[in-house]
Amino acid sequence: MEAAGFAIGVVGLAGLFKSCIDLLSLVSATRSLARDYEIVFAKFELEKACLLQWARQVRLLDRECYDRRLDDPATFAVVRQTLSSVQLLMTECSTLKERYGLRPADPSSFSFDPRFAPISKHPLERFADEFRSLKIRVGDRPAGVALPGRIKWALTDKAKFETLVHGISHFVSKLHELFPDCGPRDSSDGLKRIVTQDLGEIHDTRLLRWVCDAAAGRRDVVAEAVVERYEAVCRKEVLELLWFRSMDDRRDGVAPAHAATFRWALNAKRPDRQAEWDDLSAWMRAGSGVYWISGKAGSGKSTLMKYIFSSSETQRLLQAWAGDLDLTVGSFFFWALGTTDQQSQGGISRAVLYHFLDTEPALIPIVLPRLWKDMFEGHRSNPAPPSPPSAAELSSALESFQKHPLPKRKFCFLIDGLDEFSGNYLNGVPIIKRLTTNPHIKVLVSSRPIPVCAAGFENCPKLRLQDLTRPDITRYVEDTVGSHPYMLTLQSFATGEDANPRPIPAQLVDKASGVFLWVILACRSVLEGFAAYDHVDELLRRVDELPLELGELFQQMLQKVDARYHEEMAKILKICYQKIQVAELHSHFTEPTVYTLSLAILDGSRMDYKRAMPLKRLSLQQQRAMSASLEGRLRSRCGGLLEVRQARRCPRWPTSSRCLCRTTGSAHDRLAHSTVEFIHRSVYDFLERGGLGLPSLCISDPSFSANAAVSVMELQLASLGIAANGPDGLFLTLFDELVASASLFARLCGEESADAAAVVLPRLRRLQQVGCRALPLEDLLASGS
Repeated sequence: MEAAGFAIGVVGLAGLFKSCIDLLSLVSATRSLARDYEIVFAKFELEKACLLQWARQVRLLDRECYDRRLDDPATFAVVRQTLSSVQLLMTECSTLKERYGLRPADPSSFSFDPRFAPISKHPLERFADEFRSLKIRVGDRPAGVALPGRIKWALTDKAKFETLVHGISHFVSKLHELFPDCGPRDSSDGLKRIVTQDLGEIHDTRLLRWVCDAAAGRRDVVAEAVVERYEAVCRKEVLELLWFRSMDDRRDGVAPAHAATFRWALNAKRPDRQAEWDDLSAWMRAGSGVYWISGKAGSGKSTLMKYIFSSSETQRLLQAWAGDLDLTVGSFFFWALGTTDQQSQGGISRAVLYHFLDTEPALIPIVLPRLWKDMFEGHRSNPAPPSPPSAAELSSALESFQKHPLPKRKFCFLIDGLDEFSGNYLNGVPIIKRLTTNPHIKVLVSSRPIPVCAAGFENCPKLRLQDLTRPDITRYVEDTVGSHPYMLTLQSFATGEDANPRPIPAQLVDKASGVFLWVILACRSVLEGFAAYDHVDELLRRVDELPLELGELFQQMLQKVDARYHEEMAKILKICYQKIQVAELHSHFTEPTVYTLSLAILDGSRMDYKRAMPLKRLSLQQQRAMSASLEGRLRSRCGGLLEVRQARRCPRWPTSSRCLCRTTGSAHDRLAHSTVEFIHRSVYDFLERGGLGLPSLCISDPSFSANAAVSVMELQLASLGIAANGPDGLFLTLFDELVASASLFARLCGEESADAAAVVLPRLRRLQQVGCRALPLEDLLASGS
């Protein structure tokens, strides 16, 4: 067809097509539709989308590259007749009312439902853009047909409207049948690809469920694309239910290995070390089952596990084991001071399943059949997603991996800190061993040498970490102390054996006995001596006075804090300890997290919860300044036993995120939204075993209540949430969790002191009036749980 012919023919056809789309777009649904009406209207929108996709397939609006079959007079005539029939069908007002169950809609009295718009939204927007471009190129000729009075139509009779949908479907199918193969740029799968792209813009699961039901009667690639998209979204929602926000927090929070340390673990060539161990690199390349890393408290197990997980050498070794198959390496780091999910059987089960199914989503219906059924069918009647899988479902799913073939992939899972498992160890060890009965799965696990692990992993390849870290500790001491400028200065003017500082690093290494945490803290003490310009004999005395046991070392660190700060130190440590202790007993109502910002707010009132006033919105700059100030004060007031753990990232699933940035209404910031934590689990153990009774941790203020302080801290953050988001936006925040936690601690402080409760309860009630949906306040305060 010549250019003039195009102008008269296909350009005019484009205008006719535009008129059809405009007419179809005048039909709307109301918000009050019953479910069967929703499905039939979804069918209508789907047909409109298919009509738009036909235009895209034949490149109707592409002046240079339109489908040349449109040049054929017979084909052109059928297309024009079909589109004219659609146009005629949609312009007969009496027919639309009497035969097809529509009636004119008054926008002032009808509430139109926008939920269906996404079905055809993106192909409609794309068509509108391309049509405008075509009009510019050809001189504004494809104006279409003038529409008689743009009446909006509302659906009132389902059965009659279905007749209209069938009619539209007939015409759309006829157009697609005219162009069964759209050439090399669009194969026979072209329509399916286009439908898949358009459906990819729809993220509302319930709407996709309607579209899926609407396409149920079809036997074409459109139905296939709809079902595949809906299944993909359901699989994503199952993964969201398995995922939890603290899944990787512990691993991310572990300090990275010191430079050039732990390399021996993945090196087949063994350095000269006094102890023997089973070759870990050989196990990675060709081994199976479980490999056990044992080590006493503070020996660096978590640091080693993080190093192994992050090392490219690990990937190389394990890929040799996987061969031509795909490889997945996952991890779970237990954390006794963390959330319930970070220390429970349910947590590790969800983490393992998440890593498995994230890479093999096709297995979801097989290993979690009940959850899949609930997810796939639940959106028909219930907009809320199903609950996370039960303990029985998780156990059954893991068992299915024991016997289910994994022909395309091998998995290696790293599990750190099994001794921090909050359940029965007799259950934890078998879970790991049963997983590895599948030859495509193996597990590297670390723990303290508790009896259950020693017995359970007796016949597995293993290593004892504290026996192997002396060269690493030596390197750390040399890099930290031995090469320090002050150390070099002392060496430069040493005149005799008594003045020689060289024995200091060796003594530190000897006293460490393989415990990395001990030597890190000991080096800090020596560095303090350097800062004080200690003489060599004073430095040697420092090293000699360092206790060998961690608990005694913690006690010494506390005693070194300036006495003027002891009261504040005691209150801060008591608050952090209390938050964890209560969370262990009441995990449904609170978590062990202490946010730096909330502690900074309380610190601003000199740790006096009675003086802490509800705050208005804080800017990100203010949040950062307050958090930075507290970080510095913790260094001078808490003996180095607490640290600020920066928030590295927001969680993967935004809708599940409980990052503090969502509460404060500001951009994510690593310092402003950080947390305060003990430097090691052994610090909490030390306080629990009587450390809080030390003279340096005695609190002289008789009105102080750690429970009341925590309650006020939680309420302060909740107040920030209200100021930043308003009551209607609180579902995106920690608000409900914070108020539930504040309520729990208010009840606990009420059991201690009526005066403390009298300060906290009025604040709780004011927040309840704003909109706490987590728990009725009265129920929680009366609860003993």
